[in-house]
Amino acid sequence: MEWLRVLLSVVYYVVCDATVTKFTRYPVTVTSHSREEMVKVTGKCVANAVPTQSEAPTGFCTSSGRWNHLIGECACKPGYTTDSLKGEDKCVGNYQCAIRCNGVVRGR
Repeated sequence: MEWLRVLLSVVYYVVCDATVTKFTRYPVTVTSHSREEMVKVTGKCVANAVPTQSEAPTGFCTSSGRWNHLIGECACKPGYTTDSLKGEDKCVGNYQCAIRCNGVVRGR
């Protein structure tokens, strides 16, 4: 009778960690097999933000696991502002605009 012996097998991947920068969210991304190749990833705007250009923001995940060459960005929609006190890439409702925004009185 033959016995199959399996020793420990470890598989690991180098990844670019999930990050949020310039109001754009990039997911955890597995790097390329090649040292010279980068993985192109389309970013998504955080809640209450929109792309500043016609194309969605993109980033490139390098083989060393770092984000590089981030192209484009998102910005807060009208009526929202950055939460600069907390230093987060997050768009929160602007109280002043909630009362009067773009010349239109709201809540009446």
